[in-house]
Amino acid sequence: MRGGHYKWLALSNTTIGILAATVNGSIVIISLPAIFRGIQLDPLTPGNVSYLLWMLMGYLLVSAVLVVTLGRLGDMYGRVRMYNLGFAIFGLGALALPFDPFHGPSGALWLIGWRVVQAVGGSMLMANS
Repeated sequence: MRGGHYKWLALSNTTIGILAATVNGSIVIISLPAIFRGIQLDPLTPGNVSYLLWMLMGYLLVSAVLVVTLGRLGDMYGRVRMYNLGFAIFGLGALALPFDPFHGPSGALWLIGWRVVQAVGGSMLMANS
């Protein structure tokens, strides 16, 4: 497997990881109306606008802050190890997001929290690919 096929496997793996991490930063915009209907929260009322903003910008903020630090950790502990850990964390966040047991503001906080977890994994993917 270390022959000619390994380099294409590694390239496709890193490409898929970077694509998922990059697209995830803005893809939530498309589904925001359905998300807020599902958790029964009106994001446009004055007290709920912050949930909308954190849902949109939380992922981007966390990944922008952590990408350099996680790249340094990749230099110290190995890029492959950190990339695989990032893929696992990103996948865990993606699997936990649909299972929101709450409604209203607590449901929004659940989603924002798991998006932040996804951002940590996405930062590991971006920094170590």
